Amino acid sequence: MFDKKLSLVDKKLSRVEKGFEAARASSNEQLLALNIRQGFSGYLLRALYNCKEHGFSDDTFKDVSEFYIQHVKSIEPSENIDIPSDRVNIIQFISRSDKLEVHNNFQVPDRILDYLLGEALFGIDVGESWAIELEKLAANKDQALCYETYNNYWKLLNSQSDHAENIEKANALFDKRKTDSYFQGADQTEGGGRRQ
Repeated sequence: MFDKKLSLVDKKLSRVEKGFEAARASSNEQLLALNIRQGFSGYLLRALYNCKEHGFSDDTFKDVSEFYIQHVKSIEPSENIDIPSDRVNIIQFISRSDKLEVHNNFQVPDRILDYLLGEALFGIDVGESWAIELEKLAANKDQALCYETYNNYWKLLNSQSDHAENIEKANALFDKRKTDSYFQGADQTEGGGRRQ
């Protein structure tokens, strides 16, 4: 089963490489951004499968970071270009790599909170911004699970006590994403129901 899953991810990554060729040939930044998102998601899924099968090591997420660094250089950050810079520093922290300077041009609270989580993991004070974005999630009943998730992440970031209860809760909340209407279209790496 593990080999079959990796084979599917490798096929996706092969299509991504072909997509990069087409994007560069046509100077199409939107297509380039799409392939950055798809490649980032594919390498992240491969890393998660490997972590589940073989356990975690510092190198588990190395390909995700390298892919991002290699390809993000080829695109000019702007409000119209959607690349996964919101999650890259979370990956950098997990893999014990240096923090990357990324742009934060996100319009939706959960993407902003992912960006802020990456910043907070590297010791940057994001409390005020976090509270503002969390309040936006609280105002929307359709995003109740999202609110609960980020509220729990904040507790994990700021608690000096035993984290076991909040980690267990984070896992349970992530599992709930599969059936939550807000997350149903999200990629598998984000806990959503959409398979890659």
